[in-house]
Amino acid sequence: MNDQSEDSSVNAPGDAAPSGSVTPTTAPAGNRNRWARPVILTVILAAAAAAYVFVQRTGADFPDWGRDLDAALKRAREEHRPLLAYFVRSTNAEDVKWMANSTLARKDNRNAINDARFVRVLVETSVKSDLASRYGLKKLPTMMVLSSEGVEHKRSDKRIGEIPFRRDFLEPSYEGWETDLEAALTRGRREGVCVLVLFTGEPSSPKARRLFYAGLTSSPVQGAVEQTGCIRVRAALPGKQPLEHPSARAHELRALPTLVLIPQPGEPRKAEGFLTPGEILEFLNPPEPPARRADHPIPAGG
Repeated sequence: MNDQSEDSSVNAPGDAAPSGSVTPTTAPAGNRNRWARPVILTVILAAAAAAYVFVQRTGADFPDWGRDLDAALKRAREEHRPLLAYFVRSTNAEDVKWMANSTLARKDNRNAINDARFVRVLVETSVKSDLASRYGLKKLPTMMVLSSEGVEHKRSDKRIGEIPFRRDFLEPSYEGWETDLEAALTRGRREGVCVLVLFTGEPSSPKARRLFYAGLTSSPVQGAVEQTGCIRVRAALPGKQPLEHPSARAHELRALPTLVLIPQPGEPRKAEGFLTPGEILEFLNPPEPPARRADHPIPAGG
């Protein structure tokens, strides 16, 4: 009997596999890709759904906005600053999120708010609250611009676009102020009354907005202006170089905003930049110069 030269369990090349043995197989690449793509897509959709749920459950973010209206009003009054108040039912509301993530998030709008020194406050309330009755809130959310004394000047219960927000909404309406400078000056000369001119750019600079909302609209200043009987006129100087405007040259303006008081008769007086209500009152009614003392007073009975 001849010995086998090789183990019977090893097949020679070309031999068939023994009956019952299993030969390893590799799935075609097409099959792997067909299963991998649905898995990846499912993971992406699950992540997106989780992110959506998180955003829906998380309110809009309002960094640097206070939450106490009374404290904000107190601060605006004490620091002579206008107030930007946003009344909402919830920070989860779609309109609120839209404003927070679009208009209020834009750099130019943040600068417009900061440069005008607005005190910002976010107030969660309802249309049935006492606060809603106090401010006449019929719909939420509502955004309002208030003076430093808490007097309303602007409001909107709709979404405000990026450019309209800083160009129109934050811009004072200058209600009660005339706009035709030459007509006001002519009337002042004819009627013999003073003219109070507020020179600004077009649109107003942040400093001019603060001057109006926190200075010129204060109760003492408005009372003093009415007492003087002055004609009030806002002269908006257009262009990128408003100080080159003929009116700016005629009144020798060096900066904006500038208040010019033109008495009849008398010499004009000017005040540049932001003024507190007290400073405006002093500008309107400067103290009388002290009486000049004689160098050699006459002795009593002399």
